[in-house]
Amino acid sequence: MSRLAAAEGLVIRPIKRRENKKYLFTEAELLNGLTAHCVHADEMPKALEREWA
Repeated sequence: MSRLAAAEGLVIRPIKRRENKKYLFTEAELLNGLTAHCVHADEMPKALEREWA
């Protein structure tokens, strides 16, 4: 997503992707072997109730 600061707030819109773009890794390859322990999910802060609004 591209971001643009605007007077009324933050504008987020999809970027245009090239049809023939080749990525070095697939999503599955990037996520292969990840566990809650190795990504330190236990150290993630807990969201406060008011942050879910």
